[in-house]
Amino acid sequence: MNQKVIDICFIESFPSVSEGIFSLINISKNQIKQSGLKKPFLNKEIRAKDEISFPLNLINRGRVYPKYSGDKIEILFEDENVLVISKPIRVHSHPLQYDESDNLVSFIREYNSQLLEVNSGDYDRGLLYRLDHETSGLIYYIKSNETHAQLRSNFKDLIKEKVYIAVVVGELKENGIVESKLVTSGVKGAHVKVSESGRPCCIKYEVLEYNSDKNISLIKVFLNEGFKHQIRVQLQSIKHPICGDNLYGISKDFSRMYLHCYQYKFSLNNKEYDIKDDSIKSELKLLFRYFDS
Repeated sequence: MNQKVIDICFIESFPSVSEGIFSLINISKNQIKQSGLKKPFLNKEIRAKDEISFPLNLINRGRVYPKYSGDKIEILFEDENVLVISKPIRVHSHPLQYDESDNLVSFIREYNSQLLEVNSGDYDRGLLYRLDHETSGLIYYIKSNETHAQLRSNFKDLIKEKVYIAVVVGELKENGIVESKLVTSGVKGAHVKVSESGRPCCIKYEVLEYNSDKNISLIKVFLNEGFKHQIRVQLQSIKHPICGDNLYGISKDFSRMYLHCYQYKFSLNNKEYDIKDDSIKSELKLLFRYFDS
């Protein structure tokens, strides 16, 4: 697919396209080199009134697309400190470049553009944490730079409990703990694996129900520290991968990956937050009796 471009008419002359674009937008020369533009183009002289075409993603680097294009998003809670939203499956937490619109940050810009002033130098803005593209559930968006910095710097002390719901292959007969060392691998760390050279990680799980007809278990997972794909990899490591996980598990016969961020408890500015996202219950009622009540 061809990148969208924007034509820019330069009023002044510049010795090169590289110098011209450097003077036009807040971008480093190193970032210009990493943009994918060819050297002959970047070295080309710009004369006054020349019109040059640039990739839209480069010109709008760091900005967020103003329209959201994903599935409907529900706001679970809002006050002066936080906005809590329920992320659908197959929606990105944040964009990686301007023209991506299927993400929570674009939704937040559409909802209240002033919220994007939080942590404005990063694409994830005020998101307290991220969820994988295939993971659903609640995400907190922090509404001020001061509160965002406070939570990020004291995350382990302020966050009391992080609870996920998962459906895994096979029967787990009792509650348990999984401790392992994890390391990223592959292109840009896209994959995670267990390795003795990795970072120590730990999850606890509580067995809620077993469906013998389908040979699947419903569990709650209690997360301590956060690491990319941690729950997915650690459950795979004990031979109970998450149903529908096409990277670490078994995707056949499942319409989605059954991992859902269910509950976060934390203290902030003398307030206690304990919010749950029950949106997955209707799906799980088809598989388990646990959510019938």
